Amino acid sequence: MARWSMSRRTRPRLRLGERRFDLQTMLIRFLLFVLLIGGLTGASGNTPAQGFYHPDATGLFDSLDDYLAWYRSRPGTSGSHAYDPAKLTVGVYFHIVPYQQKNHAHIDALVRAVERRGQNVIVLTSRGSPKVGTAFLDDGQPAIDVLLFRGERLDQRDREAGLAEARRLGVPILGAMSHHGADAAKFAELTNALHPELTPFVVNAERDGLIEPMVISGKGARREGRTFIEPFPAQVEWRVDRALAWARLHRAPNRQKRVVFTYWSEGAGKANVGGDPDDFLDVQASLVRLLAEMRKRGYDVGSEPLPDRDTLARRMALEASNVGSWAPGELASRVARREVALAPAEVYRGWFDALPESRRREIVEMWGPPPGNVMVHTDAAGQRFIVIPRLELGNVLVAPHPDWGYLQDEKALMSTGALPPHHQYVAFFLWLQREWRVDAWVSLFSNIVLQPGKAEGPAADDHVAQLLGALPHIHPERLGTLRALLARYSAQPSAATQRADTESLIRKQVTETGVDRALQLDAAQAPIDDLVRAVEAHMHDLERAQMPLGTKVLGDAPTGKSLADMVAGMLGRELREALTALTSEPAAVARRLAAAVLLDGLGPADALRREVGRTSADAEAELSRATEYAERLRAAPREVAGILEALEGRRIEPGPMDEPFRRPDALPPGRSLYGFDQAAMPTPEAEAAGVRQAEALIAAHRAKHGDAYPTRLAFVIWSSEIARTHGVTEAQVLHLLGTRAVRNARGEITGVELIPRDELGRPRVDVLVTTSGTYRDHYRDKIDLMAEATRLAAGSPEPDNPVAAAARVTEDRLRASGEAPARAAALASARVFAPAPGAYSPSIQFLAKSGDARGDDGRMADLYTSRMSHAYGGGLQGEAARPAFEQGLARVDAATLPRSSHVNGLLDHPMSAGFLGGLNLAARAVTGHDVDLYVSDLRDPDATSIDPAARALQTELRTRYLNPRWLAEMKAHGYDGARQLMFMTDHLDLWDSTATDMASSRDWAEVKAVYVDDQLRLDLDRAHGERCD
Repeated sequence: MARWSMSRRTRPRLRLGERRFDLQTMLIRFLLFVLLIGGLTGASGNTPAQGFYHPDATGLFDSLDDYLAWYRSRPGTSGSHAYDPAKLTVGVYFHIVPYQQKNHAHIDALVRAVERRGQNVIVLTSRGSPKVGTAFLDDGQPAIDVLLFRGERLDQRDREAGLAEARRLGVPILGAMSHHGADAAKFAELTNALHPELTPFVVNAERDGLIEPMVISGKGARREGRTFIEPFPAQVEWRVDRALAWARLHRAPNRQKRVVFTYWSEGAGKANVGGDPDDFLDVQASLVRLLAEMRKRGYDVGSEPLPDRDTLARRMALEASNVGSWAPGELASRVARREVALAPAEVYRGWFDALPESRRREIVEMWGPPPGNVMVHTDAAGQRFIVIPRLELGNVLVAPHPDWGYLQDEKALMSTGALPPHHQYVAFFLWLQREWRVDAWVSLFSNIVLQPGKAEGPAADDHVAQLLGALPHIHPERLGTLRALLARYSAQPSAATQRADTESLIRKQVTETGVDRALQLDAAQAPIDDLVRAVEAHMHDLERAQMPLGTKVLGDAPTGKSLADMVAGMLGRELREALTALTSEPAAVARRLAAAVLLDGLGPADALRREVGRTSADAEAELSRATEYAERLRAAPREVAGILEALEGRRIEPGPMDEPFRRPDALPPGRSLYGFDQAAMPTPEAEAAGVRQAEALIAAHRAKHGDAYPTRLAFVIWSSEIARTHGVTEAQVLHLLGTRAVRNARGEITGVELIPRDELGRPRVDVLVTTSGTYRDHYRDKIDLMAEATRLAAGSPEPDNPVAAAARVTEDRLRASGEAPARAAALASARVFAPAPGAYSPSIQFLAKSGDARGDDGRMADLYTSRMSHAYGGGLQGEAARPAFEQGLARVDAATLPRSSHVNGLLDHPMSAGFLGGLNLAARAVTGHDVDLYVSDLRDPDATSIDPAARALQTELRTRYLNPRWLAEMKAHGYDGARQLMFMTDHLDLWDSTATDMASSRDWAEVKAVYVDDQLRLDLDRAHGERCD
């Protein structure tokens, strides 16, 4: 359901660095711990196992009653604070060893910061695992409103016991960590506050439901033979401010709380307001449900009747959308109608001047002096205002998230580095906190975590911190659209029906339906038997496909046939395999069986007898899970309940992050999500799949190119993919290079080793890897792993080694161009490229929508290359390396994009075309020809495949965007459904612009026939026009 978003994370909540647990590393960690806390000597043998601490007390208190009795009756000395139950109370936990060593200045700093704000603090310390759900209870009720946890796990020995304690306590538990390897000066220089030193702590804490990991202290001065922990004052102050904000949510009555919801309004247009394209979230319908539930819980949402979905959609589009710099008249009209809030330029200037000087400088360098030019209105008197669009419903604000800004200014559009927030972006968040006095922010869309600064665990002077301040941030995270899968390819007759007709009819139908393009076969010339087999295989693939129907409404559970179809998809391969002995159509039968159990009330055995005439123990066992999975799906209302519980300052239960089709225990929804431990990635299962995919990719290339081995294969890698596959693509890269991961006894990756040439059985294959900015931020250890694999492969002495040959040629050319020898050698070995530090994408998706600024293919290729040619790994930290990148592109034979999501495909969002199509476009600019493009289909871990990207796009086009059932479901979502169809044309255009064979005139003709000419008689134009005009 939700994440408390402060780190630059995509689907995984926190992505941290490599963790090694061999004996040497464990010894080093132990020694660092001893040095940091000042050694293990001097501990008092009389120290209790657990107690309550205050820096002004002479010792520990045995019980909470004793502590509170002392706290209430403290001497009224200057600056002291006495306990007041009417005030907020912050709990703090830390291990007892620093107390024993008098090395607790960081804890004292937290206490002083809380009490300076006039609030209460209760500090618990213990020798073993703390019993937080018992220790912090007073007369059976939590004595604290929030807990700052200075530790790794709630219970070191028994995770379930720790979770039970947290449930009993019921308040948010926030992270407050010390950085073992950094003093204040080094911490300020770090690009990532958490990676890799704090990986073990954050990974385990996240699984226990801890949120907002934040560094508050680190290595201090060394005196008396020991290194003391030093609090970082700005971090402590920010940590306490945020803790108190969560505490207010726990304590304040709902009617007094002021809440803002933000949504997507990128591109500053009325037709594109709602959810992020790849989220498939119907924001308008979700907001209607959230507002209704908030009213039931006592929130002030205004006295008027709440708007319905279509009314809200119209108001969001016409009154509360961002406005481009090219439309000052529209902005002036909204100001005249008093539909917007206004922040006077002189007031904003005061806010702006209070920002850190370094942040102000970055903003001014890109956007000019305040108030800038984005959504700025000048009235008749010459006074300037920054415009804040919003809808105000009592104490609830519904507002567009500030536009990222790439389309607002050509300098930003063509920039190659990190893009700081523009003035209207800054003004929006500061206005919320300083003028509107917001208590909590629920983002149905935000990109705030992609602002420049530390990649994880932001510093108090980063842009993220300056924008967020103390504002609690709750973000509902998609697990997977809870709608039916595609039951069968319903747009056209089945292959079996076609076979009953004549050969000419088969060829005609295959051509007219576009299946020939999906199969990449010439339907007129292919042997009929080959054609029929290909169509049958295609139909089988489509029959197993799991497609989203409609967009997701928060709290909306599937019912009826949709429920049964989704449960059948979750039962997956295991049920289908159990049915192979009973039927020749296991996928279709699985759906009927799920319906029999869930809709007709039959038991597994009776359902099997009715549908296939017999039963088996394996099939019964697999089908017996249907009821459990259905109950998990029916728990969808927890999505809304979880958001509202977070707004009430209550703890949210943790749960794993994945799509239900891949991992059913990702349900029920409404939980705080955590990811897989990346120290073990690639997992053994992912490694096996990666080896299969590597060999399949080589085989596909050889089949197309006269049995020749590829020289270099390129890859696009995203953080969302590794979060689901646990490292399949990374393992694929390692295997192509002829290397494999090395693991320790705990299964964690400690390095990479070379596979001997004779064992490999083929030439090594060189690679070129491009990653998103989020992958670069969170998986730097995987980048280093691939860099080390490249180094080993390049050093292998066999004569047919293309990795070594390419490194030599590139180094020579770089040196000839004037590069210093050491730098030339480093760049020649670089194989992983990504946007510059602080930047996140190729940006050609923005350029494609920029109108006159778009230019020709050369301008787009140049932008892609400029943005993506920063080298990482092997000691490289994002250095601009365009010549080395272009040398790599010149040798690429094929490029691959992984796809593990059942929801998102090639046309649902612009990033597939932006990254894979952009790579092709850049390679074509260097070589003059396209490269072969493939999709690595990882949706079913047990049935992975390598598919031509053009075929994958054609399949998606026909199963979704030209499929009447899919279109009818989108039509039912009104404005939001119309947006999804608009996205398709944008993304198909981007594919058409970047790759020659991905889209054709026939495709555009079919799109026109369905969407403009209404070939399917769905009346899309009228239905959506009524809602959108």
